[in-house]
Amino acid sequence: MVLCAGFGTRLRPLTNELPKPLVPLGDRSLLGRIAQYLNGFGVTELVINTHHLMREFNNISNELSVNVQVVPESEIRGTAGGVAGARQYLETPALVWNGDIWCEPPVSELLASQAPFTLLVAPRPKGQGSVGLGERSNVVRLRGECFGDEV
Repeated sequence: MVLCAGFGTRLRPLTNELPKPLVPLGDRSLLGRIAQYLNGFGVTELVINTHHLMREFNNISNELSVNVQVVPESEIRGTAGGVAGARQYLETPALVWNGDIWCEPPVSELLASQAPFTLLVAPRPKGQGSVGLGERSNVVRLRGECFGDEV
């Protein structure tokens, strides 16, 4: 499952017209890259949840290397809510991938782990984070955007 329902606020103005997973990354969309990568591991079925600009996903199956089940959400439900709303379409084992992240995880190992849940994490580079504090413990960076005295 690829989570595709979010608003994509950090990529505005691009996401005023396209959902973040459909924003081009090189010669294809981010979702297209994810689908192609998963297809290389034998994944032929993909479930995606949609909300923001959901009509843009209407013909997505024609553009991807996998079959796609689109699960529209009338309201943003978060990660757990998105997965719960799509549970009837999910098989086990299932991978859940954030549609706004590109990485090359060890899919074969994840599928073979037989663990009820596995979370793939990566260390955050030093100095990067959601909130950055200045010398006086004042907020100088929020979600990667700098502001305040130290800019």
